Amino acid sequence: RNMGEVRNKLALQNIFTATYWPNALPRVKKTSIEYTLINNTLFLPIDQRLTAYNVEKIAESVLDLINN
Repeated sequence: RNMGEVRNKLALQNIFTATYWPNALPRVKKTSIEYTLINNTLFLPIDQRLTAYNVEKIAESVLDLINN
């Protein structure tokens, strides 16, 4: 899946994911592991501020995107 598409669909559900190292893209080769990590890693907003219910809802949303 296209991570940009996944991020956008999650954002429509008020699940906002972080994007790390976008300024590194011009400096790395498209065939490098760095390029792959920047473009294909989904950083989910999971931390101590969330309840178990919140985490479950995020997980359900991600699973729905994967399975559909």
